[in-house]
Amino acid sequence: MGRSRGSNPALSRSHRITFTYTPAADTAANPTLRFAWSPVQAGIKAAATAAAKAPTAVVFVDDANTTTTAGDVDTLGADQDDLVRAVAAANPNTVVVLNTGGPVRMPWLNSVKGVLEMWSPGQEGGTATADLLLGTVNPGGRLPITFPNSTTPFTGHPERSVGQDGKITWSEGLQSGYRWYTGQNVAPLYPFGYGLSYTTFAYSGLRTTAARDGGLDVRLTVRNTGHRAGAAVPQVHLGPSPDLPSSIQQVKRKLAGFDRITLPPGASRTITLHITARDLSSWSTAKQNWVRGTGDRTVQAGSSSTDLPLTTTVRIP
Repeated sequence: MGRSRGSNPALSRSHRITFTYTPAADTAANPTLRFAWSPVQAGIKAAATAAAKAPTAVVFVDDANTTTTAGDVDTLGADQDDLVRAVAAANPNTVVVLNTGGPVRMPWLNSVKGVLEMWSPGQEGGTATADLLLGTVNPGGRLPITFPNSTTPFTGHPERSVGQDGKITWSEGLQSGYRWYTGQNVAPLYPFGYGLSYTTFAYSGLRTTAARDGGLDVRLTVRNTGHRAGAAVPQVHLGPSPDLPSSIQQVKRKLAGFDRITLPPGASRTITLHITARDLSSWSTAKQNWVRGTGDRTVQAGSSSTDLPLTTTVRIP
C-alpha cells in the first residue's frame, strides 16, 4: 500500500499496488527488493523540451541500475535509454557521457553526435569531463576492453556456456577478450585499443630486427597529421607460429607491445617496441615449459586490435 499526502486532492489518494516476484533458481534464499517512485516520463519530457532550445545537448547516463542481458553486457535501463532517445530527437547535436564500469548497450548510438566514456572518474570527474567536452584537453584514452556489436556477442563462446550443474565452463583457453573476436572474425562495436582524438595520426615504416635476448625489436614511425597536439597509443600484434603442434594453444593474433606518445601538430617520432623471447613462445602442457614459436610469423602495427595498417613477416629461427 502506498499513500501520498499534500494540499492537492489529486496527490492525497490511496493506491493499492500488488507485486508478484518469482526468484530465479540461483537466487539467494532471502532476496532484497526495493520499491521507489520517480516521475521518469515527466523528467524525460522536461529534458527534451530544454534540449530543443539549446545549441548542444549533453546527457549523462550511468550503470548504477543496469541489468545484464545475453552476452554479459549491461543495459542502462529503459528510463535512461528513453531519455537519450528523447533528447536526441529534440536536438540533433546530442552528446552522451557514459559513467560506466564496462561496456553497455547503446540502442540510440546512431541518433547522437558523440559518446564520451568517462568510466567512474571520481571527485574531479566533472572538471575532467568539461575539459574534454569543451576541447580544453585533447582526449587520449584508449579502450582496455572490447565493446560488443551484437545483442548476443558471445553466442557460441564456451566462456558463456552453462553446464547441467549450473557452473560456468571456462574452456576458451587463450581465446578471451579481443583474441576471441579476432579468431572468430566477429566485428566488435568498438575494439580493444579504440579511442578518438581531436587530431589524427598516421603509421609508417614498420621494421623488425633480432634482439640480443632472443626477442624482436619492432620499429615504426607515428606522425600527427592533424592540427592539435595529441597522444597516440600504437600497438604491435604478433601472429602464430606455423611450426608448433596443434596440442599447443595459439591465437590468430595477440598483443605483443604498445606505447603512448604525445606529438605536436605535424611532428613524427620513430619508436621501438620490444617483443620478448617469452612473447615468441607458447606454453606446452606436455613439456610443462615454454616452447619457442619458430618459422615465418606475422608482425602488425596500428592503433587498435582491428586497425593494424602495417604488416611484415619475420622468420624466427
